[in-house]
Amino acid sequence: MVSRVTILLSLLIAAISGCKTTPESAKPQELSLKYGDTIRSVCDLAGYEGIRVSGYSLVWGLKGSGSAECPPDIRNVLVKHIKVLKASGKKYLSEKYARMTAEQLINSPDTAVVRVVGTVPAGAPKGTVFDVTVSIPFATQTTSLEGGMLLPTDLRRVVSGIPGSKVAIAGGPVYIDPLPIYRDGKAEKADPRFGVVLGGGRSDYDRKIRLVLFEPDSRTAKVVEDRINTRFPVNAGPKVAIAEDRESIMINVPRVWQRDYNYFIKIVLKLYLNSDASYQEKALQELAQRASDPSADFEDITLSWEAIGKGALPYLKKICEEESQAKAYYAARTVLNMGDLSVIKTMSNIARSETHPCRYKAASSLGVVADDPMASWTLAGLLNSSDDTMRLLAYDALRKGGHIYVQSQKLMSGYCLDVVKSSADNTICAWAALEPRMVLMGEDMGVADDLFYQNESSGVLINSPAGESIITITRQLPGGSKFVKILCKPRVEDLIRALGGPLKDGEGAGLSFGQTIAIIYDLCERGFIKSSFKMKRLNDNLENNPVNTVR
Repeated sequence: MVSRVTILLSLLIAAISGCKTTPESAKPQELSLKYGDTIRSVCDLAGYEGIRVSGYSLVWGLKGSGSAECPPDIRNVLVKHIKVLKASGKKYLSEKYARMTAEQLINSPDTAVVRVVGTVPAGAPKGTVFDVTVSIPFATQTTSLEGGMLLPTDLRRVVSGIPGSKVAIAGGPVYIDPLPIYRDGKAEKADPRFGVVLGGGRSDYDRKIRLVLFEPDSRTAKVVEDRINTRFPVNAGPKVAIAEDRESIMINVPRVWQRDYNYFIKIVLKLYLNSDASYQEKALQELAQRASDPSADFEDITLSWEAIGKGALPYLKKICEEESQAKAYYAARTVLNMGDLSVIKTMSNIARSETHPCRYKAASSLGVVADDPMASWTLAGLLNSSDDTMRLLAYDALRKGGHIYVQSQKLMSGYCLDVVKSSADNTICAWAALEPRMVLMGEDMGVADDLFYQNESSGVLINSPAGESIITITRQLPGGSKFVKILCKPRVEDLIRALGGPLKDGEGAGLSFGQTIAIIYDLCERGFIKSSFKMKRLNDNLENNPVNTVR
């Protein structure tokens, strides 16, 4: 008989042998997550930077300040390009220039060959607009690009000096800052041979956005893919995240985030890899603690709140109750971004406070929900503020929402005339940025009679005899023998329409945005228009820097 001890020993040996039959490498392995691990902790964006693009084109409509000089190789390229544009049947040129051949266009003293340069923003979807610069690329007799129009051109990425594929297109009216910029008390005037086409560039394709793992691994790539798609589900079309291989994940920006794709990518990088409820709760407690520090990085905290999503709402609404503090603004902004309108009152109170550190930001944030009655009522009230920066922020927020408080009209010269009713002092702002416009804020903004004004650079004479309710604008056309005469009412908005209207049938003087700015500024300075004058230039950020007068 086999003893009990023998049987037990046999079973033990079999068990040990059985354990050795499964290799260690064949065991399933879990992705080890530590508290605080985010997508940004395991991967980074690949190639997420602006693309420098350039090309050559023609600026036309220069009234004699151009030049026929052009290197043969560039001339040959432009001749082919102009012929393609003409063959398309689209009207890119006015009637005078449309009758010319490609060679005649380049040789005309009313045109100039220019180099066009711009930067397509990182991750930009197709159709994204951006500013482009135009300049004289070689020594020519061209003296000014003022009043010119950039002929549409392809912009290509240049690598090692060799033009690559088409990335964007550009075209539109050339803007040259007509007023000096004062730095350290010294006036600096713009070079008239260097200009900007405001919002003149447009990207031609969707730029790829990819996340690349620091350590390539199929399991980690799958975790990242699933985490993003769980947080941002889509009903139709491609998923937001697609793991292409063991080291990269392609990102498709959802339609609702197309206008703010950069912010969306920042949120994606802030997603916690672990979506467990207790894990997220711990994160929310930590974020609330961080937000209690007045010197905290609230922009960073906001991204983490939005990454967590609606589970953060109870914490955020509690923070919103502390309206006098900066963190209340950031919490309210996050709640609004999540589609919850219950904090509009908090945001409105912050915007109306004259002492709150985030009041300018709050006014801008209300623009996202300008259709809401309380938001629009708050913004409309801020149009009457004695703070010009706040008035302009409120105006811009209402304009983006297409609100009735802002009456906007597109003028022939490529900019808008926006009339905003306000009971505060009259203010005129030349908005020389991505969407160029002249902004009139006030009531019954008139032009004084007994007016005699001459602007030699644009050949304009403005006259309004005492006691007459009419303004006569006379413009001498290049060459000196022809004049146009336009009549308008003695109101600033009518004067601007007349100055920027088309040069035909007595509709307008055909002046550019820059030329109109110079004239309106002069009339304000001389007291013919009772209004302050402001400039919003390319890189001005109203939320962070109060707008100033020209000086």
